Amino acid sequence: MKTIRLTLISLFMIISANVMSKEFIIFSVEHSIDMGGTTAKTPKNFFINIGKLQGVTKGSRLKVLRKTINKNQFESGKEYQTYVPIGTVKIIHSDENSSIGIKDELFSEESSNFAASPKSFMIGDKVSIN
Repeated sequence: MKTIRLTLISLFMIISANVMSKEFIIFSVEHSIDMGGTTAKTPKNFFINIGKLQGVTKGSRLKVLRKTINKNQFESGKEYQTYVPIGTVKIIHSDENSSIGIKDELFSEESSNFAASPKSFMIGDKVSIN
């Protein structure tokens, strides 16, 4: 009985660690091609590996973070990784494990959340639920 209990506890810990450790990112960016004649910018669709199973639905707003790597010259070049908030995406479609979002807000120098000056989101940017 004790062995079954220990087995179940260890199995639960392994499964929960796998669920919690998943990193959600923008894995694809698509937009229509401007064929000329218009000056309006074409909206981009950002495909994200987070969906309804993680609580994301149409209309949700997700924070977008960009990884920066800095070297500490005083500690023999030791590298430090930080995630800097660069904006938010608004979800326009959500499936079980993936979503499509559009740019909602891009932080700028005037914003209190400014940390970088991006022009857009890109593949590999980390996404988190606000």
